[in-house]
Amino acid sequence: MVRRCADPSHPLQRRAISWTLREDRTAKLRKFTVKEFKSIWDSGPIEVDDSVTCLVGKNESGKTALLTALYRTNPIIPEDGCFNLTYDYPKREVEDYRFAVEKGDRQEAVVVDCVYELEAEDKAVVADTFGAKTLENDELRHLTYYGERPSGFQLVVNDQAAREHLASNSGFPARLQDSLKAAPIGKTLQFCLATPSQTTPSKHARKWSEK
Repeated sequence: MVRRCADPSHPLQRRAISWTLREDRTAKLRKFTVKEFKSIWDSGPIEVDDSVTCLVGKNESGKTALLTALYRTNPIIPEDGCFNLTYDYPKREVEDYRFAVEKGDRQEAVVVDCVYELEAEDKAVVADTFGAKTLENDELRHLTYYGERPSGFQLVVNDQAAREHLASNSGFPARLQDSLKAAPIGKTLQFCLATPSQTTPSKHARKWSEK
């Protein structure tokens, strides 16, 4: 099941950002897709090779637009990371798009969908908290949107495996373990990320188990 968190204040979002944007290391980009940006309607998935990835096309075919969109997902200058609907959306379609979103007839466009490969250190962070069987693949998706909507991050996880791992913590009282087993995964994640220790039930953990 895909778990998504687009709220930058949410603890899962903050942790996802720390995995991909830490200054001391970089994740490997494996593929990306650009949609509804300048002259590009849908690039389709573009695989990124370990050594060389070459873009070939005629003048004005969208090569620069493609790279501009990719750059904005993790820019050197933070102010460059904005996708402006008025200036960046395909001109002929922008008003139709705006009205369709406002009326709820369609979802907001995902301008760039990047797929990164989780490294061993990244997977160890997840395994340490949620168990080794929680991640169902090695991919972390980074989704970017128009306007002020924050980026979203997605991991494909096994909900049941995460619950069972958390509930098996012998440092938690039986009541809390039972609550973890029965809790929806979103509540389980919020509990775990808000609990500073994995072995000692915090005041927050005890309060959470009483809800």
